[in-house]
Amino acid sequence: MSRRVATITLNPAYYLVGFTPEIEHGEVNLVKITGLHAAGKGVNVAKVLKDLGINVTVGSFLGKENQDGFRQLFSELGITNRFQVVPSRTRINVKLTEQNNYVTDLNFSGFEVNQQDWDHFTSDSLTWLGQFDMVCFSGSLSSGV
Repeated sequence: MSRRVATITLNPAYYLVGFTPEIEHGEVNLVKITGLHAAGKGVNVAKVLKDLGINVTVGSFLGKENQDGFRQLFSELGITNRFQVVPSRTRINVKLTEQNNYVTDLNFSGFEVNQQDWDHFTSDSLTWLGQFDMVCFSGSLSSGV
């Protein structure tokens, strides 16, 4: 029996991942960029579920100005996209790894969801979330939620 799962990521982010031998506070640090990935807790959960062969749908809010990386990821993985586009930019979080395997995260706050967008999301999601066996809400909340 095939399971259907929806993941809701209320504050998605791109992860800008880099490596530096050691972070020197108060100094200029040279960082080797190792990737820019569409992510967020629910998106990460969706990727794992898809790898396990589970039919997965993702949803919540994406900023209109930089949604393309998310759309491409969902298309490549065969994940159904139910994200609502809002007139803003999806945040970019920075993840720095040092030679000693310390990871420093710089997580930005992201866009603000206004009442109209929230009302649209809640009413729209009620029309499609009932078709799933499980719904996973994960990650932080966008401002305004």
